Amino acid sequence: MLREQSPLIQCLLGTGYTWLVTAAGASLVFVFHHPNQKLLDYSLGFGAGVMTAASFWSLLQPAFRIASEQTIINSHLNFILITIGFLLGALFVYLADLLLPSVTSTQVFQCLSDKKTDELQLKNHQDKVSNFKLNAAVRSRLKRNQDFTKRANLPVGDSPIEEIKEINIKHGERTRWHRLLLLMIAVTVHNFPEGMAVGVGFGSIPSSSNATLAFNHARNLAVGIGIQNFPEGKFKI
Repeated sequence: MLREQSPLIQCLLGTGYTWLVTAAGASLVFVFHHPNQKLLDYSLGFGAGVMTAASFWSLLQPAFRIASEQTIINSHLNFILITIGFLLGALFVYLADLLLPSVTSTQVFQCLSDKKTDELQLKNHQDKVSNFKLNAAVRSRLKRNQDFTKRANLPVGDSPIEEIKEINIKHGERTRWHRLLLLMIAVTVHNFPEGMAVGVGFGSIPSSSNATLAFNHARNLAVGIGIQNFPEGKFKI
């Protein structure tokens, strides 16, 4: 049924499948409240192996086969172009990892996955406030501060210490949302080459001499990306 559809429909269904598997992995947040790091490592390793095999057998190998069938353009030039495209793709992913926070960042993972993060941040802020109370040098500097002088007429119970505590908590929340935004951008950039690979796989079927074989390669590639996306989606929770 899928084989009879146009390449555009096949691309939409293939990318929709990979998105659905990613969402299925992320839905495990409703089952596992605390992620198992060892299970996650095994899953990511398995997904990496699947993607390595799929990238060669479903992308590189068909590309070299199509290049060898070309007679209009020099086949050696086609092989050079394939190599250049492969290196550019690797460079793109490397720069994405370099310029954006990695999805395997331990700091981001703990910040977004641990439900006690807010409590720990609050405790850290309370500890800082307690240390602040005991620090005579800081207290004397605050007394000389103009803002502290303006607060001299505040009602009982209001103090710069409480305000500092509130500001620190708000700063922690802003930092958390900032990390979440960066993580979303990083995941989007990482998923771009996956979607492009699925599109190239199904889009190259009409130009292949063996449409059935090309379809099987594209389908296997989409399935491999979906398998790799399941533990990746689990990690995003």
